[in-house]
Amino acid sequence: MEITREQLSAMRGGTPAKLARHLTGELDNIVMMALRKEPDRRYGSVEQLSEDLGRHLSGLPVLAQTDTVRYRARKFITRHRVGVVAAAMVLVLMAVAVVAMSWQARVARDERGRAEQQATEARFQSQRAERQTREAEFYRARAEREAGFAKEQLRIVEQRTQEADARRREAVIERERAERRARDIHTIAAALLDVNANVPETGERRRLGRLMDARRP
Repeated sequence: MEITREQLSAMRGGTPAKLARHLTGELDNIVMMALRKEPDRRYGSVEQLSEDLGRHLSGLPVLAQTDTVRYRARKFITRHRVGVVAAAMVLVLMAVAVVAMSWQARVARDERGRAEQQATEARFQSQRAERQTREAEFYRARAEREAGFAKEQLRIVEQRTQEADARRREAVIERERAERRARDIHTIAAALLDVNANVPETGERRRLGRLMDARRP
């Protein structure tokens, strides 16, 4: 019973095109190396050919293929596909973690910078408030001193006003006393003149008249 390419591809878990690419690569090189005419470029024995076929089936690099870093890396990835994918995922996660940590570090630096700026601004505002408080205390103390000085000056003015009022009242009293004494003297003088008018002309009368004239205002 003949097996078709489709059936063979299905048995290998692939497609005819993938199977053709797979057979065209290393197997062609193995066949070409086995058929070369130069002994030094050909397999030395059937065992070498069998080993190269075994390496091909095991996914290892074969002697018939040109040995390059890219070829060995491709064979390694094909042979350890799960491990490579897991390592790649780990690397991606590590890269994401590094990026996230870098971003968080930058955010933390920005936050710290803003916090330091706010702290500096707060210190500046606190110092400004303290200066304003000291200035307010200074002006309040000066206002209190000025208010005390004004109160003292007012007290002095009131005291002097009271003293002036007292002196004015005393002057009024003295003037009234002087006026009363003047009236009393005038009354006494008038009475003496009346008495003098009835006294005969004598030396005593003349002397009394001169005395009364001298006291008359």
